[in-house]
Amino acid sequence: MSRRWTITLLAILVISLAANVFAAGFFLRPFHHHSGDHEARLARFAAMAAIGRESPDLEAKVRAQVDAVQPAVHEAYIAMAKARIEVRDAVRAEPFDASRLETALADMRARSSEFQAIVHGAVVKAVAEATPESRQSVPPSRLKERLKERLEGKAPSSQD
Repeated sequence: MSRRWTITLLAILVISLAANVFAAGFFLRPFHHHSGDHEARLARFAAMAAIGRESPDLEAKVRAQVDAVQPAVHEAYIAMAKARIEVRDAVRAEPFDASRLETALADMRARSSEFQAIVHGAVVKAVAEATPESRQSVPPSRLKERLKERLEGKAPSSQD
């Protein structure tokens, strides 16, 4: 093989390697969490789950309020994680102690409620700051129809 082909092949391999590393980084990015990023995304997701994402103005206000309480979100998230660890430890304990598991589950519920209370407080502040137009841009929930269908025994639609 001539030197020219060797250099061309080497250049193609370097470009291919760079493209593969970039693509892998792009696809694996959602699984990489920096300190605090995961709980912030979780808090924003929880906040937006109730009101939807149809109002960009309202979504921006909610994000700002959630970001404003980030230290409290972080503490609540750590408390939830510790509670989940205790639940797993209680499940794995030998001999099994039902009261330890019940206590751990009760603590996990309490920590989850505290996390939700922080996030819901941010939602209330954001909605209070929003204009009537922003609030009205949130469409009515489709859960009413889905719940009614389920109560009447109808199968859920494919749009669920």
